[in-house]
Amino acid sequence: MRFVENTKFRKASEDEISKLEDRIQMYLPENYKFFLLKNSGGIPIPDRCPISAGIGEDKLQLIYSIIHLNNYDFSYWGEIIEVEYIPIGVFTSSSFLLMSLNERTLGEIFYWDCHTEEFEPPTFNALLPVADTISDLLLKLY
Repeated sequence: MRFVENTKFRKASEDEISKLEDRIQMYLPENYKFFLLKNSGGIPIPDRCPISAGIGEDKLQLIYSIIHLNNYDFSYWGEIIEVEYIPIGVFTSSSFLLMSLNERTLGEIFYWDCHTEEFEPPTFNALLPVADTISDLLLKLY
């Protein structure tokens, strides 16, 4: 698993991760922090992601880098962060890759088809499990 080389993306520093945690007022899972420190994010190769519940697969267009996350307009996602999910990527279908920051499901990765529900506030009725951690997700891509 690798990412398409792109100068717009880079690995995170520990300081940048701390600033992101301060900004969202939540702690990121250690597994995800390690990912941000070791990977630039961006366009993954391979990029096909298996989705549960009979959807099949979707093409993962982008896994957000620390640059995306630190410049992200989280006000758009206010309700999501309040219920403890953070966007960490986007699919070509415009569905989102979310990671749980909830203590009970910390670090679990979900596919959110936000087009099948009312957006304000999101109900997450279309939230499907994808992987237990970011590492598991990367292993599942084909």
